[in-house]
Amino acid sequence: MSLRQERAQEVIRAYSPALFRLFARYLDRYFASNFTAIRILEPGFPGLDPGRPAIFFGNHVGWWDPILYLLLSARLLPERRSFGPIDAGALDKYRFLRRIGLFPVEQESRRGAVDFLMTSKLVLAEPGTCLWLTPQGRFSDVRERPVVFKAGLAHLAREMPDAQLVPVAVEYPFWTERRPEVLVHFGPVIEVSAHPDLETEDWHALLEGQLTGAMDRLAVAATARDETAFRKLMTGRVGVSPVYDAWRWVRAKLSRRHFSPAHKD
Repeated sequence: MSLRQERAQEVIRAYSPALFRLFARYLDRYFASNFTAIRILEPGFPGLDPGRPAIFFGNHVGWWDPILYLLLSARLLPERRSFGPIDAGALDKYRFLRRIGLFPVEQESRRGAVDFLMTSKLVLAEPGTCLWLTPQGRFSDVRERPVVFKAGLAHLAREMPDAQLVPVAVEYPFWTERRPEVLVHFGPVIEVSAHPDLETEDWHALLEGQLTGAMDRLAVAATARDETAFRKLMTGRVGVSPVYDAWRWVRAKLSRRHFSPAHKD
């Protein structure tokens, strides 16, 4: 076994299902205290073949994204072990992240790209696993066009003929409450087997286009602010401030009305 293969196997051995579940419970509380809700645009989470590897690839809005993916995987894919790359320097600072499925990648180097492909393929070869990626490789505004990827995902798609790929669009807009929303849209599943003749450059263009389409559809829904277009995955905190909400509560009680801390009510 080569050194690269040994390092990839270590990623799998380091994963702790118990620690992942514990961290996911913490994330439930953390997101609930910082956001109004987590909403998934209809038609919701796509159906996937449980016996095949799945790769989720999304736009990279900010530092919330990796932990949002952990929460989504815990809520939507409890039967799978979820993994994802993270900058090697960041992982050195937070080594416990190795125990919940994150593995180091040296960005902007050929060695890092080769390590990413090796680790990703070995992880996905394990039964009941999936991979979450932000192929832009940097923070990018949701309105930035064109959406441009690093090369790794296209190479991975070519080498994983049984894989299912899912674009994931994410936004964190403010609607009517003091805290922002988490909006997620899962685009149509891309069957790698349906594109056996695509070259790497063609995969690159296809995947960028699919994520762009998912982001555009989510942008329209986010602008409309229509809650009925979404499924609520989690309810967070609503209200303006303790003092103002207390005054609203008193007014509601005096007028014999139901009180809701939501700003729109």
